[in-house]
Amino acid sequence: MKSLLEIQQDIRDLEKGVREITDNIQSIHSDIEEIRNASGASDIVDFSRIEILAKLVPFRRHPIHKEKDGRNCQIYLEMLLHIVRLDSDPEKVVNRMVFIQWLWKQAEIDWSLEKIYQQCLTLNEEAYAGMMGDIPESYQDYLVVDALMVAGIAGKANQDIYGYIADMAAVFGIDASRLKELALVARTALCQTIGRDLKHEELMLLWENMKKFSYYIIDHDLTESMIRAVRHIAVALPDAEIWNFKWCVKQGQQVKAGDIIATYSENASRQSGAKLLAIQKIKTQYSGTIFQFRDNNTNYGVVSHEKDTKEAIKAWAKLVR
Repeated sequence: MKSLLEIQQDIRDLEKGVREITDNIQSIHSDIEEIRNASGASDIVDFSRIEILAKLVPFRRHPIHKEKDGRNCQIYLEMLLHIVRLDSDPEKVVNRMVFIQWLWKQAEIDWSLEKIYQQCLTLNEEAYAGMMGDIPESYQDYLVVDALMVAGIAGKANQDIYGYIADMAAVFGIDASRLKELALVARTALCQTIGRDLKHEELMLLWENMKKFSYYIIDHDLTESMIRAVRHIAVALPDAEIWNFKWCVKQGQQVKAGDIIATYSENASRQSGAKLLAIQKIKTQYSGTIFQFRDNNTNYGVVSHEKDTKEAIKAWAKLVR
């Protein structure tokens, strides 16, 4: 019969053996991960072909070209390349790499995209978490939008990618509401159209944000669609058809759907001295900021976004009327 000391020694030997097996398994997993990464985009992507395809990307100059710190630009691209690593589907890899190659050209840095990608293969999750803190605040919104575009450019992304973008937004201090706005920008940029399911409030947010990301608008019809979705002519009354017109709201005032914004009296025949009809009330069907002006003896009232301008609205109203 073994002594207590012998039994304890057997237990220690067994624990040591278990630790060695666990270490070996972890080493095998690590080797598999390295092989998977090394055989990911490197084998799938023909970088010379990607460079040619990237020249066909039609977007205008990206703000990253203003960043003079090459290291910041490299980190920016590495953060996007990690999305490629999270989904090794060949077709998705190519589509995503084409977009990132276009961004590389905008950044104008010395390292090739292939070299930067090889550098990414040596980085772990902790390294990426640390790099997020190195992105200048002025580029954080741009990076999140670009990450969403890289994720969605090849169709629906997987949960690992969405989790990575959510972590990025959290590090940047971007809350869920703001992230939703940036996702709306990314979707609009990719589709070059306004979603039919958007609510009025979302259209207003899109209008406000797309000014910052206007370099992603390549279709003139998209701009026109946003204008038509945001600007609404609530009043357009010629002097010859009305009498005693009065505004019930001030220039630049916020109005809500259903608010009375103006009153007037109809005059069937002012020349013949006919009596004035009852006072008519004009209610707006939309919420937003009211812009008032007169043109060609006509009273106009347009409900639009608060950051719109009367001059731009006046020029637009002349065209649509």
